Amino acid sequence: MTTCAFCRLLSFSVTPLDIKMSTEILLAGSFAALTVDFLVYPLDTLKTRIQAPNSPFQSVWGALRARGLYAGVGSVVAVTLPASCAFFLTYDGLKKKISAIQFMPNPLAHAIASSCGEIVSCAILTPAEVVKQHAQMIGASASNVSPHSQPLSPSVEILRRFRSNPSQLWTGYSTLVTRNLPFTALQFPLFEYFKSRFKDSPNRTATTALGAAAAGAGAALLTTPLDVIKTRVMLAAQTPRTSNHPPRASAVATLKSIVQREGIHALWRGGALRMAWTALGSGLYLGSYDWMREYLSAHDKSV
Repeated sequence: MTTCAFCRLLSFSVTPLDIKMSTEILLAGSFAALTVDFLVYPLDTLKTRIQAPNSPFQSVWGALRARGLYAGVGSVVAVTLPASCAFFLTYDGLKKKISAIQFMPNPLAHAIASSCGEIVSCAILTPAEVVKQHAQMIGASASNVSPHSQPLSPSVEILRRFRSNPSQLWTGYSTLVTRNLPFTALQFPLFEYFKSRFKDSPNRTATTALGAAAAGAGAALLTTPLDVIKTRVMLAAQTPRTSNHPPRASAVATLKSIVQREGIHALWRGGALRMAWTALGSGLYLGSYDWMREYLSAHDKSV
């Protein structure tokens, strides 16, 4: 979908200024997303290994000792650009339209706009998330396998498993949305508050990054149980159905199973890691996004 078509979908009256702003959003969002993907991906891998059902990794150190911390990163990089662009085009576009409504509180406008952005981007992200999380577990088990017997790429190996039924790559879309909506609805109003509160700071980029990190860490902590459920549902796709791996279940059934078999504390597995990588990732992501937009805007003014 082109920028102009996307703007028409949001009922914009497209002008050269709209197209210029959308181009800035595309470039800034892409730059921010790729920066985060490579820097914080290993922390996400550790979190997935700790949250997995029947995981042999009971501690961060145990998960860290296994190799393949970047297993599956290719699938994420492949969808990072379209997903981040879809999110920011939706978020920035709707934020302005909703904020213009009389008596609309800004936090509510930001929550609605960011939630709509997540619904759109999750449709693009879900297949990559499924491939990524399976590859992260393959990368861990491959550390004990002879190099000659390992597949060329964990991501390629996972895609082969889904070849007969590619629709299963969207397993967990609803749980991904269920996790991301409250996370985003919490994070972005907090982030926008920090931005407006410290907008006159002499070092705006650093302040923006710190505000994004604080907002992301808080939202990550509160939504960790949803993240554990999402991980279990996605890892159940293409998993052999044995006594240790029961048939795939809904998010509600997965929640009940975790509480009954492992206790309610299992819903918080990987919570500290998730807070750490989300704080780092959010700070880098939104900080670099804000910096890139300011840079592009200043560059255009100087031309």
